[in-house]
Amino acid sequence: MPHAKPPQTFVNRPHFPAAVALMVAAVWLALVFADLARPQPLPAPFAGKAPLDQRFRPLYNEELAAGEDRDMRNFWQKPRQLLDQLQPLDGLLVADIGAGTGYFTEHLAQRVGSTGHVIATDISQPVLETLAKEINLELRDRISLVLADEDRLGIETQVDLIWVVQVFSEIDDKSAFLDRLQAIMHRDTRLVIIDSKHLTDPVTGFTRPINLNALKQQFAAVGLEIAPGYPLGRFNFLPKQYCFVLRKTGGVAVD
Repeated sequence: MPHAKPPQTFVNRPHFPAAVALMVAAVWLALVFADLARPQPLPAPFAGKAPLDQRFRPLYNEELAAGEDRDMRNFWQKPRQLLDQLQPLDGLLVADIGAGTGYFTEHLAQRVGSTGHVIATDISQPVLETLAKEINLELRDRISLVLADEDRLGIETQVDLIWVVQVFSEIDDKSAFLDRLQAIMHRDTRLVIIDSKHLTDPVTGFTRPINLNALKQQFAAVGLEIAPGYPLGRFNFLPKQYCFVLRKTGGVAVD
């Protein structure tokens, strides 16, 4: 009688080629996700050691200055609400530095009243000529136009309010510029600096926020401080800009 064959047993043996392929795929996916999660390097203009106040816009663009849409500026610069925060303005002598075609010049002239005056400066004669043509006839006696240059304000007298809008970020030597502004400030002059909250590289389109703490340090280094009653949060209604209201360190508080 033939011997019965023992029952066959089946052992699960790993399929090595398939297991290895699965492991390789898992490692590859892990590397891909790790690379995607890694912070991307900044474009060259924003290298880590680049100056915090480095500007990325041309120093001056006459076509841009002359072609600004006032209705759009009314929306994002909110001139009435802004000037309401800076009252009282009646009777003040105001320096509008870099006035351009006078967007804020007329607003200021209206606020200072018949006893006040606005000195509007710009580094472009054609732009000042445009401003001269567009000034409201009722306000012309309240406004003087002064041609300045990159190293000279063109103003010799001390003023009560200095207005610097969309200009500060265009300045290369900011410390020297601030020194020139202080030369026309008395102890309770208010210096208003308004500019974009972000810097944009026109080549790459990359944008980053302004370092406001660095600006505070820069102001303090030349003897300026935030005027009492004007914390930055007071101007949070400006969607695209910051607003510093400064005075000489130790100056008289403004109510």
